[in-house]
Amino acid sequence: MVPDKVAEFLQGNKRMDFCDDCIAKQLSLKRRQQVQAVTATLALGSGYTRKSGFCPACKAKREKLLIRSN
Repeated sequence: MVPDKVAEFLQGNKRMDFCDDCIAKQLSLKRRQQVQAVTATLALGSGYTRKSGFCPACKAKREKLLIRSN
């Protein structure tokens, strides 16, 4: 299931920021929207931090929403 894959990926990369696009790419998911729905939900609970910033994984030239597992 996508939620489990996203959570496992973030927990396996603790304290590293990722945008939804990079998570989708790393997990070979075709739709970033699948990841966005999961990360938005994860960010509501404890253990995850969601913020705006520049993604260190894809080095995007614009600010994006990032998430990390604490």
